[in-house]
Amino acid sequence: MSALRKPNCSLTYYPPRYLRKDNLIGNLSLIDEKNHQEWFSIIKKNYDIVSKTNFNWSFWDAEQYVIKQGWIPFNYPQLHAIRLLAIGSYVRPERLIELNIFINDGQPQAVRLKKQQRQPTSPYDFVLIDPNEWQQYEPLQRFYKYLPERPYCSNCKDSQAFILDKDKAMRLSYIQPNHPLFAQCLAFDVDDLKGRSAWTAWKDYNLPPPNIIVKNPLKDSCHYIYLLRVPVTNARDLTQRAVKHLDAIHKRMRVLIQADLSFCGSRIKNPFSAKHDTFVSGAEPYTLEQLAENLDLYTDVYWEEINAERAKDKERKKLSIDELHGYLGRNHAIFDKVRFIGYRNSHLSFNQLYKLLLVECQQYNAEYYSSDPLPHNELTHIARSITRFCKSSLFGQYNEKSTAKFSKLQAFRANRANAQGANSKGGQARSATYAPKRTLADEMSKQGLKNSVIAQTLNVTTKTLRNWGIFDKKS
Repeated sequence: MSALRKPNCSLTYYPPRYLRKDNLIGNLSLIDEKNHQEWFSIIKKNYDIVSKTNFNWSFWDAEQYVIKQGWIPFNYPQLHAIRLLAIGSYVRPERLIELNIFINDGQPQAVRLKKQQRQPTSPYDFVLIDPNEWQQYEPLQRFYKYLPERPYCSNCKDSQAFILDKDKAMRLSYIQPNHPLFAQCLAFDVDDLKGRSAWTAWKDYNLPPPNIIVKNPLKDSCHYIYLLRVPVTNARDLTQRAVKHLDAIHKRMRVLIQADLSFCGSRIKNPFSAKHDTFVSGAEPYTLEQLAENLDLYTDVYWEEINAERAKDKERKKLSIDELHGYLGRNHAIFDKVRFIGYRNSHLSFNQLYKLLLVECQQYNAEYYSSDPLPHNELTHIARSITRFCKSSLFGQYNEKSTAKFSKLQAFRANRANAQGANSKGGQARSATYAPKRTLADEMSKQGLKNSVIAQTLNVTTKTLRNWGIFDKKS
């Protein structure tokens, strides 16, 4: 949904940095005050200049811009985080992982599992694969085949999403698994809970084994991927029966395995990334019937649960957009609601339209997702995406420039046709040129000749004769 600029893919990867905890705080070589002051001044100068004309320009935008221009080191975010650690500031562990920063505190370090060089032997046999050899495993071949040609991707789950060719997107840590017009798989975000492991959650309710499990190597958190034998389209011009059935399956499985309800699967842990542990099973891609086999869908108990949920929604006097859009998720739901407001107000300037749409996104987010709202940066991406489309040449009939161009083309085609004699005399004048033939055809009909003979003589069709009101006389 977000038409973002295409970055240099190399700028999103940072070489690993290994630091010793006992030689970190106060380390002058890591603080590197002189260089950091110079880099900060470059970022601030860009921000001060651009923000005067573009009110949406943030300090983060300025940082990314000067990195892309090569004015500061490409791994500046990593160097900045190391400097914060060296001066004693706190940096979130998740952020350190994203930036490939590892701190050795003298304690035994977590050891990653050893990759297995074999094929799974059954649907319940999971093999930890080497991502560099993914082409040897059929589930990953199929997953790659049905990826969008230019999927959304990022180096961390909450960062800005980029749109890259899928061969480049495979290098990043998170990727969009499904095409906007069809679903090739169902994805679930499963975390460890008291009394159960995220790795074995699918077993607790006798669900079929996932085709792919992508696991965080540092904790018990997994993404389940169930491949569909036949991808299910969600195009609006086709029947929605399969989509509704898939949506019911997705909701039921999500509830049973107690997966994250706010996870829509728009970006998942990339099974081709070495940052994660990727397991593949010997299970074949599933049909909808196979996935629904143990879910007890459409039974009396199922409808009782559905009616109970609807009653709760009625009491709250609001229905979550997520319930209306199922696995398409919050981003898609807000985008689908707000984009029509952008279409109706496309005459506004870029900044005016962006501000209007951002306010609308914030209102929908607060109204429907107050318990688990989307981050502000996600809303800005949605608003900016709609604004860019409304101001692009792709906007079609809502774009004045495109409308004028189309009208000019139509006028050219009409003038060219008229120069060749088409429509040069108008409807009535052109009809008058056939008057002699109509008179002659009427006289021949009165003489008792059949329409086939008249049509052949006058070089017209029998349908033309019937349009003139001349019919064969019944004998």
